[in-house]
Amino acid sequence: MRDLDKHAYRCDRLDPILGSPVVADHTEPLTQYVARTLRQQILDGELMPGQRIVQEAVASQCGTSRIPVREALRELASEGLVVIEPDVGARVRSLDPAELLEVFMMREALEPLAVVRAVGHLTDTTLHEIGEFLTRSEACAGANDVAGYHHFDRLFHYALFEAAGLQRIRRVIEGLWDTAYQYQRVYSRLPQNLAASSREHRLILDAVERKAPDDAGQLHLLHIRRIKHALIEHPEFFKLP
Repeated sequence: MRDLDKHAYRCDRLDPILGSPVVADHTEPLTQYVARTLRQQILDGELMPGQRIVQEAVASQCGTSRIPVREALRELASEGLVVIEPDVGARVRSLDPAELLEVFMMREALEPLAVVRAVGHLTDTTLHEIGEFLTRSEACAGANDVAGYHHFDRLFHYALFEAAGLQRIRRVIEGLWDTAYQYQRVYSRLPQNLAASSREHRLILDAVERKAPDDAGQLHLLHIRRIKHALIEHPEFFKLP
């Protein structure tokens, strides 16, 4: 688990997946750099669901030819973040209620399994880190720092999934999180939802600290379901821009 500044609660311009600002790395292949840049813009909401991605504009922004852009868009399409349409081009995948239900059904099935397994395998060091991630996410929620909240929220959950030692399940879960991230951003717009999630995280952590795997798994399941139902109750989020 990466080291974090114990006094740094705000996370401006962080890559939600990598946890670091997206900057050019001269040793990094151009395709990966372009994909990383676009991925952050999508996950940060700078590129909105349904918005067209113009290859020429991206190439100009990143200082590349169109070839790395085209390859990067294919990579993002394989991740479910972008849709490539013949004779039209690429656009950010729109929010889809059917996809929401499928992704959250899979999360409901897999994540509690990982949490239950993790309880018996957590070291004191990892447990301390999980508590620290939660404290920082709560600070971000209190400051209405949505990007910071999502960063530490992901670290909190990923530390539990990693502790389970179920690598195939973990990889599937992480892919589902990437797909669900735009839905999570929409969820964050709803009043009091960050505070509600923070309270649920405290309950999960309490069950983990009590070495109560079934309680932790059930609380995690209820946490996922509440987010799903909160989104379902707002069909206006699924309209194309």
